[in-house]
Amino acid sequence: MKNLKIFTIVLAFVLALSITAFGQTITSTTIGGAWNATGTWVGDVVPGASNDVIIADGATVTINANVSVASITVGQGTSGILTFDGVAARAVTVTGNVTVAAGGTFIT
Repeated sequence: MKNLKIFTIVLAFVLALSITAFGQTITSTTIGGAWNATGTWVGDVVPGASNDVIIADGATVTINANVSVASITVGQGTSGILTFDGVAARAVTVTGNVTVAAGGTFIT
């Protein structure tokens, strides 16, 4: 019985950590910048494969590396641009939805 309580507590702790560590939404700053630059993102966190990404109104984010995310939304209703740097071929893997909001632009 004691082991069951410990197991339950440990399981709850692991689940609580995974909820905050995975699937977070990361939004660009309103200025934008290069995808892999920390200053491009609110909180200075470059998005990873489990993140949902929002390109903020007024921002231009340039994909300058291979990218893998859960979903991408370009713009928040009035503007926002997602584009490629044109230096090399870039792979973008999105396991969920790609949404271009009204006023947003995704240049490929």
